Amino acid sequence: RASGGLSALPTMCLCHLQTLASVAGVALLLCVGAKGNCTNVVVNELDNGSYAESYVPADACEVTLPGGTWISHHQYEDLGLETITVAGPSSLSKHKNGARELRQASKLFVDWLNVKRGGLSVGSRRFGMNLAWVDDAKHKVQVSNATARALRLDNVRFGVAGYGSSLTEYTALQAKADQIITISAGASGDDIYMDNPYMFGFLPGVTRKKRDLYSSIRDMSAKVDVAWDSSSSPDDRPCGRMGCRPTLRFAEISNSCRSAWREVTMKYFPESSPCEKISREASDDTLRLILRRLKSNNVTLLELNSLELSEIHSITKIMEALDFNVHALICPAMVLSSDFAQMALFGWWQSSYILDGAPWVETHGGAPGEYSGMSSEEFARRYYAAWRATPTYRAAAQFAAFCALSQSIELAASLDSQEVAQQLHNISLQEFYGTIRFGLTGLVNMPYVTVQAPGVERRGLRGKPQVVYPAQTSSAPFVFPKPTWKQLSCRIKHACFGNGQCTVSGGCECDKGWFGTKCDEPETVHELLSISQNESGKIQKLLSMSNESIQELLLMTGAEESAEPEDVIELRTFAIWAAIVMASISLVMCLWRGCRCRSRLVVTLLDMLAEAVSREDHDAIARARLRLAICGWSRQTTGSLVRGIRQRQSEESGISLSYLLSDQFLELAQRRSGVEDPTFYELGDVFFSKDQGIGALDVCPRDGRIGCAFVDTLPPKYRKASTHFLSWAWSYKVSTVREALESWLSTQEGTRAEDVFLF
Repeated sequence: RASGGLSALPTMCLCHLQTLASVAGVALLLCVGAKGNCTNVVVNELDNGSYAESYVPADACEVTLPGGTWISHHQYEDLGLETITVAGPSSLSKHKNGARELRQASKLFVDWLNVKRGGLSVGSRRFGMNLAWVDDAKHKVQVSNATARALRLDNVRFGVAGYGSSLTEYTALQAKADQIITISAGASGDDIYMDNPYMFGFLPGVTRKKRDLYSSIRDMSAKVDVAWDSSSSPDDRPCGRMGCRPTLRFAEISNSCRSAWREVTMKYFPESSPCEKISREASDDTLRLILRRLKSNNVTLLELNSLELSEIHSITKIMEALDFNVHALICPAMVLSSDFAQMALFGWWQSSYILDGAPWVETHGGAPGEYSGMSSEEFARRYYAAWRATPTYRAAAQFAAFCALSQSIELAASLDSQEVAQQLHNISLQEFYGTIRFGLTGLVNMPYVTVQAPGVERRGLRGKPQVVYPAQTSSAPFVFPKPTWKQLSCRIKHACFGNGQCTVSGGCECDKGWFGTKCDEPETVHELLSISQNESGKIQKLLSMSNESIQELLLMTGAEESAEPEDVIELRTFAIWAAIVMASISLVMCLWRGCRCRSRLVVTLLDMLAEAVSREDHDAIARARLRLAICGWSRQTTGSLVRGIRQRQSEESGISLSYLLSDQFLELAQRRSGVEDPTFYELGDVFFSKDQGIGALDVCPRDGRIGCAFVDTLPPKYRKASTHFLSWAWSYKVSTVREALESWLSTQEGTRAEDVFLF
């Protein structure tokens, strides 16, 4: 409960208070239910690290949970309606973005249902919907007890599962024991829903996911081979001399290697290595040993399954160090996560072009929902407005799950589990998420699309993950095979200065008119630098010429055939001195112009240009462009370069801490919001909306269109490359954020506010 204290807590049937905790101002009630004659699914950890469940009758339906276990409620009391509660386990005390995203989507639906739709219509009655979660501690031993506790809370009629297949497996057993319909959008394990008429999964099964993802890779490898020009050298093939399809060799690193998954893998990739199972505490040395073994086995497809993002990060770093290149790298349930995007944004370039499968992405959703009336774009907009985060397919699936449950309740005109379950089994609901229709196993029957993480550019990543397969609905090309680590490193370090392409070996293949190891020397500079060598060769050639050769030269130029030997000698001497003079002039020209344009100087000029752009010093920009023009750079090239620098600096810029702490910012916030101490929600429209926000009428340096970010409107001294990442909530007041930043700064010895720029 957000407020009201103990007196305002709802009365729960036969519950007694055990623990009351307060987190961020929310009172959390822990109680033991007693509804009579129940079966508890008890999970025990065995000595070998595996888990076993047992069914224990419980006359009082009591469940054992650790003291201080959290229970979170999302309740409506003033609707003037009867209410039902949907409850289940969730990782409340353990930070888990997937679990939080499911809760946020659930709250978004309940808010929409109760406020916008006026609740559920059940026959002649209307019901509001509330939510409750019991902490599962992200642990198998606790999750079934947390499920039992949740399903036995007062007024609970339906269940909602938490995040993760390994946990939902035990939630499903408890839901079946209690005979309560439970919806799940956080687990795709096929066996979870087998022989369980009370469990309904809204993520297509993991077997379907693997099948669709593997099919896209196999199909793409064949297309690459067909597109290869057979008239060129076999060494030019993208995947090597043998091609892509014949060299597909699969391997998997996972915390839970499953035989069912192995069968699917072998069907698509017969040349596969056994799954490498690792523990959560696997050291870098262990990972390095495994990766060396896979490299020696010529593995070209690697799947990192059921791993934490930190483990995937370590594995890709080690792969780069070992120069272990694969055609494709697969990371299920990761590429679309906010944590993945966050790490990629701050330097994890090894995440480029990683593959994942998804049943839904914002730009690839279906028609507007029959129950919700929302399109994919509207759902994403509502979700972002509520939580300031971009929803993944898990959030869309959770919202759609509640839509399906609600429609089934209304079609059944009843809250009875058997009648609602029958409606769910027969449902065919078109939602923005897709067509919701269940197969024999209680899992939705929907296809997965293949999603690919964005590639690198200099100093960072650009864009969002894109749908790359199937081709008819893709939003970007399928990059296959994945570029080599050396190729990606070349792109991130200098990208051949935009004048060529990084090769698989990490070098540069220069465009026409450019030379140098990094393609940073224009053709005119290259010619000047080679003049002295060319003239030196001419002198040596003249000195070695015989009299007969000189006479032939005279004949070619129309000289008298009767020239005497003395004339020949004089001509030879004159030619030598003329060549020496020409070489001297060329050397002077080189020293005056060409030698000043060597690679090191060009890099210096580019840095000067970038610095001038960041300061908006138009005179300095003009001087730098002039010097680059002397080195042979065209006006169009330097103009494009300036635009690119502005785009990159805008994408990487942070707002100055000194500005946020200044009276100038405080006065601006107060004036535009009309509130003395506004929250950031109150600043949302007046600062950031596309119609009336600051920068709404300014040109964006990122795409050249009208409407730019707030940070782009600030003077240069208040916006520079980010130095720190700041996490905060829109519900905070400006004074809270400023006081917290001042407090933090006081602990950073030697750090000035002018030197800190926040992303």
